[in-house]
Amino acid sequence: MTGMSYQNNSEKPAIALAGRVPVRVTNESGPIQIGDRVSVSSAPGVGKKAGGNEATIGIALESLTDSQGTILVFV
Repeated sequence: MTGMSYQNNSEKPAIALAGRVPVRVTNESGPIQIGDRVSVSSAPGVGKKAGGNEATIGIALESLTDSQGTILVFV
């Protein structure tokens, strides 16, 4: 497996436990601003702005300006 990165390896996907992590997000629960809590959305593998007492995966370090995209989240 020499030369393969985790990003290109479907057998061993990269998993982040802590730190600044790029996360695919959607504006399903409204626009995301810096400092908003991020939770899981209805789409698998995609985050959204957390609301109420939802469990969160991290804090947004960037704003989401489109309906969907990738932002940095502090996990």
